[in-house]
Amino acid sequence: MSQQDATEGAVRKLNTKAEDRLVTIAENISQLDGEANLTFDGSTLVVTGAAQCTTDLTVGGDITIDDGGSLKEANGTAAFTFDGSGNVTKIGQDSPASDQVLTWDGAKAVWAAGGGGGGAAANDANTILHMQVFAG
Repeated sequence: MSQQDATEGAVRKLNTKAEDRLVTIAENISQLDGEANLTFDGSTLVVTGAAQCTTDLTVGGDITIDDGGSLKEANGTAAFTFDGSGNVTKIGQDSPASDQVLTWDGAKAVWAAGGGGGGAAANDANTILHMQVFAG
């Protein structure tokens, strides 16, 4: 199809129309399709199905994960896993046991046995987070 072909003629038909649906060009350039899985009501864009961002994604508010789930790396490996109450249940690929602390091994955060004595100095860079895990 040439540029001239695309600009000539009017849109004659809107298929699958419904309020708030975004439209795409149909196979026939004189028709538009209302996309049932892509809607915008003036303030909220809703994508039903997968969405892909090929560059950085900047979020100015909260990221909400309904009923638990994971934030994952590009290869699909879970980096943070949450339960349905919003509690972090796993960081990286290591699930912590009771009384473990998250420490820095010089390259990444890892779970290690907690000292329990509170002897770490306030500026101890290796003790960055203490998480108690309760069996549920």
